[in-house]
Amino acid sequence: MPGAVHGAVQAWLSSPRFGFVEHTIMFVVDPATADAIHQALNEDGELAAIVEFRRHYPLLTINEHARTCVHAIAGWQPVALPPSPPPRRRAKKPCPELTMQD
Repeated sequence: MPGAVHGAVQAWLSSPRFGFVEHTIMFVVDPATADAIHQALNEDGELAAIVEFRRHYPLLTINEHARTCVHAIAGWQPVALPPSPPPRRRAKKPCPELTMQD
């Protein structure tokens, strides 16, 4: 389904740039991006997956943070959809000929 949410990444990131204060970032990853990152990781390794991640999310400029996010995405398992509920049946209406008595 186009535009479907594949997953969200939430990572606790600390960096000397921010004085080792923990920052939380959260963003949505669509299925095509997640598949591209998985493919880069499986075929060419971690650095290629980081490059692919940075290609889709250029504002995340620290490679260590990108690495954390790549590992979070790589650890995702497919989500099992819940079973659909059984169809609801309407109550039968009594036939008007049978209910009218003279």
